[in-house]
Amino acid sequence: MLKNLAISVLIYEKVTTTKARAKEVRALVDKAINIAKKNDLAARRNLLNLFLQNKNVVNKLINDLAPRLKDTKSGYAKLYNISPRVGDNAPRVTIILSKSKFLNNLTPEIKEKPEENIVKPEEAKTKKDK
Repeated sequence: MLKNLAISVLIYEKVTTTKARAKEVRALVDKAINIAKKNDLAARRNLLNLFLQNKNVVNKLINDLAPRLKDTKSGYAKLYNISPRVGDNAPRVTIILSKSKFLNNLTPEIKEKPEENIVKPEEAKTKKDK
């Protein structure tokens, strides 16, 4: 289960899951990226063995993620807390890879409403009366 979740993190670069699973998956993702940085035949075979013969993940690791993260030594996956799960109130987090396109969209911009669109309580009463 954890390997499949790690594959999802590496393919999509952003996954939402529970906090306990995310902490375990972070170690697998870091290990895989460290192996991919070596970029040789032995590294490719180790990654194929680690990720259940999934060639798409191995190619993305070696061709895309490893060059993008070559300056970073560790901490490739970051965890961001989000609201708890509705059914059982389990703590949830979002796992995002470093230098990912999703890091820019974390905090939504709060747009202020113009004052003329805000209805004051005394105005609401007069509008109802009319």
